[in-house]
Amino acid sequence: MVSSLIWKCALAASKEVCGFQNTSRLTHLVNLRRKLATKTSKDFLGNIVWISNAVCGDSDETTLHGLVNKVRESFAKVDVEFVDNAQGDKGYIAMQKWLQEHGAMDTINNYIFTSWCNMGFYDIDFGWGKPSWVTGIIGDDSPVFMNFVTLVDTKCHGGVEAWVN
Repeated sequence: MVSSLIWKCALAASKEVCGFQNTSRLTHLVNLRRKLATKTSKDFLGNIVWISNAVCGDSDETTLHGLVNKVRESFAKVDVEFVDNAQGDKGYIAMQKWLQEHGAMDTINNYIFTSWCNMGFYDIDFGWGKPSWVTGIIGDDSPVFMNFVTLVDTKCHGGVEAWVN
C-alpha cells in the first residue's frame, strides 16, 4: 500500500513535469526466504532476493486501488513455483526467462523499492544498546540511487518511514 501511494505521487509529479503520463515501472525487491521449500536458519546471513515489476502504461488508470492491484499481481508472480524453478543447476534458465519477460523497456520511468519492515532492526544489540532510530538512507545523491525508496519500521512498530531518493 505504501509503495503504491508513493508510486502514485511519483506518477503525478512526472506527469506535471512532462505534460503527459509516461510508462512507469515499480520494481520491488522480494525476500525469497519465506518462499523457499526448505527453511533456512533465522541466523543465516546474506540476501536471498529477487525483483517484482509492476508496470503502469501511459493510458492505464492511476487510481491508488489500481496501482495496489498491479503491485500485488507483480508480487504474486514471484511465487513458490518460481523459487523452486530458480534453484539448482538449471535455475539460471528460469531467472533468464523471467528477466526477458519482465526486462527493460525503452522510455520508462523506473522506481525501485525495498522494504526493511519486520526485520527486527530495533531489536538488534551489538553491545551498546538497542538503536534509538534506524534509517533507510542508502548511498548519496548518486544517479544509481535516483528514484530509490527504502521502507523502514518506526521504533514503535506501528508505522512505516519512507526514505525517498
